[in-house]
Amino acid sequence: MKGFGASIRRRVLVIDDLESVHESFRKILMPPAVSSSFAAAKNALLGGPASTDAAKPSRERFELDFAFQGQEGVQLAAKARESGAPYLVAIVDMRMPPGRDGATTIKKLWEVDADIQVVVCTAFSDQPLASVAEELGQADQLLILTKPFDAIEALQVATALCEKRISHQAATLKTEELQRLVCERTAEIEHAMLHDKLTGLPNRTMLMDRLDSCLERYKRHPDGRFAVLFMDFDRFKLVNDSLGHECGDLLLREVAERLRTSLRGPDLVCHNGLPSRLGGDEFIIVLEDLKGEQDAARVAKR
Repeated sequence: MKGFGASIRRRVLVIDDLESVHESFRKILMPPAVSSSFAAAKNALLGGPASTDAAKPSRERFELDFAFQGQEGVQLAAKARESGAPYLVAIVDMRMPPGRDGATTIKKLWEVDADIQVVVCTAFSDQPLASVAEELGQADQLLILTKPFDAIEALQVATALCEKRISHQAATLKTEELQRLVCERTAEIEHAMLHDKLTGLPNRTMLMDRLDSCLERYKRHPDGRFAVLFMDFDRFKLVNDSLGHECGDLLLREVAERLRTSLRGPDLVCHNGLPSRLGGDEFIIVLEDLKGEQDAARVAKR
């Protein structure tokens, strides 16, 4: 997860009916960049201290979008979520006549993006802020910033909530990755328990389970038919003794593939066959749902 936070766009949505509030947040969260050469020239001219900007980490930059009414803001949040670059924080005024009030807007925001962090920013409201917070719930995703607000306070709130959302996303992705790895490893273990390591065919355990199922089905439906074909290979020991076990393993793999191939194709009399390896050069095929007495023999000829 290294470098995850750097790849996240720190997008903030400001929903307020006053252009002056938009401008205030624009100045606080998107201050104009000052080049190091300009700062050095200013200090040299005015006799200020030598600039240390190069030694200090640069402040995180925010991306701001603005809406004058709640409905417009909700639409922007929905589009951002769909695009894969959601807003991390929404700053919402409580009173925005003639449109939706802040509480309704926040509820709608959480409907389109349940993870968005919200700042209630207002000078007054038609109802006490404590009751608003109680009505909205989700206290861990809601902060209140009263007007007139301090620039440092607003910056800290926006920064803290963005970092919180980023940390939550990182934790979610890590959890999903761990769950994926666990599922993959579990599937590998289950496959190893039920399949022969050399040939990849079902092993004795899976074969016995299938035979038990066939017998149970036959008890319920005596008219049903299934067959068990046993085969081994003469003089296989001679192959191992004369050519070596590596050649013997190659031969067993080829036999396994031919057994698989023999159970494929549209002209089969049985489309529910299980080839398996008992061990050594011994293989068994279970054929289910046979249609006639000669079906097993016809499959064996393949």
